[in-house]
Amino acid sequence: MRRTVLLLPLVCLATACAATIHTSANVTYMAPAQPAVDSLAILPVSSGEGLEGFRRMISDSLFAILGRERREIVLLPAETTLARINRAGLTNQYATAIRDYQQTSVLTRTTIDSMSRAIGTRYLLYTRAAYAEGNALSGNFLTGYSSRRNQDLQLFLHVWDGRQGDVVWEALANGKVSAGEFETSRGIDEILAASVRELVAKFLARPAR
Repeated sequence: MRRTVLLLPLVCLATACAATIHTSANVTYMAPAQPAVDSLAILPVSSGEGLEGFRRMISDSLFAILGRERREIVLLPAETTLARINRAGLTNQYATAIRDYQQTSVLTRTTIDSMSRAIGTRYLLYTRAAYAEGNALSGNFLTGYSSRRNQDLQLFLHVWDGRQGDVVWEALANGKVSAGEFETSRGIDEILAASVRELVAKFLARPAR
């Protein structure tokens, strides 16, 4: 009996020590004429340093959660989208269009239109991800010091209209975790899933006023 009593606090500590994931999502732009999106191709995810190995996870999460929550939209996963681009011989044009968009935020209309027609959907979903983590120290020599491990995932989602060669919807989601000394950090997959759910809840909505 004594052994059971001694183990209970340890069990409670183990189940309660995961740091909380704080998420937010904001729609930053919607075209004046709201697009009637009935089909959508997910493009391969662009990401910064540290997320190269998670690009597939991000696109798969978007495909799964968006497909479950927005059943009225026919979705193409990223691998199908890329396969159709390759089959149409547009690989180089696609790479150039993505690079130019990252640098200038301007779409090359003829290339986007060609991609859209080759893929078979008018609308394309472009995603860019960024992730940062680090330790922060607070306090002073009188009160003592404490450290926290901070994680910050950002997802930028843009819906492109292939016919118009323009952006018709934009949103930004944040997933943040700040773990204290007696808390465990969260996996990127957990932060990602929470952030995508937040985004999908506002998908194709108008910005808040």
